Amino acid sequence: MQAFTLYEEEISDSKAQLAAATLIFATLQRVTCFTEENHNPMRSQCAVGAAKLLKKPDQCRAVSICAHLFWSGTTRDTDGQEVGTDRSSAIVANLSVIY
Repeated sequence: MQAFTLYEEEISDSKAQLAAATLIFATLQRVTCFTEENHNPMRSQCAVGAAKLLKKPDQCRAVSICAHLFWSGTTRDTDGQEVGTDRSSAIVANLSVIY
C-alpha cells in the first residue's frame, strides 16, 4: 500500500503520524472494492503500523481505531457482492501478535 510507504518515509512528527494513520485506517474501512484476500494484508499492515507509533497513547488510539477494520470492514466476494464479516477472532489474533 503506497499510502503506508509515504507515511513511514515522509512523516516524522508524532501528531502528524497519528493523524495520517487515522486517515489511512478510515479510508481503508470505507473502501469496499477489495476481496477478502486483498483486504486482509492491508488490515494487518495497518495494525503493525499502529503498533509502531512512538508514543504509547498514540499507539493505543491507533490500535483501537485499527480494530474497527477487522470488526466491521466490508469486502466483496468473488461475485462482486458486498460481504460484511465478523472477524472478532482476527482482532484478538492480530492484537496478540502486536503486543
